[in-house]
Amino acid sequence: GFGLVSKETILKGGQLAVQVKGDSMEPSLRNGDLVVFKLYTGDGSDVPSGKIVIVRDRNGELLVRRLVRIEGVMMLVPDNPKYPPMQPSADLQIVGVAVEAIKRVEL
Repeated sequence: GFGLVSKETILKGGQLAVQVKGDSMEPSLRNGDLVVFKLYTGDGSDVPSGKIVIVRDRNGELLVRRLVRIEGVMMLVPDNPKYPPMQPSADLQIVGVAVEAIKRVEL
């Protein structure tokens, strides 16, 4: 699919979008919302704590998580507390940093 993004989003580096699946990022992001992101290569050390990132798992599936540092340890945390946090690893690679969310609203 495709969607329109603002000029400001493009200037912030918004290049691709992924659709949120499930409720792991609720209440911030809901099932069906789009997260526009810029591509990222690195270990995450230069990503600010609290930023939403796009993570590729070992099966190639893209996940949306929040990168936080807890006592100096980088964690990939869902906003919904019923899901466990994860640590970046060879099986969980950060591939993008979110620049904007496009919320799905039923009218």
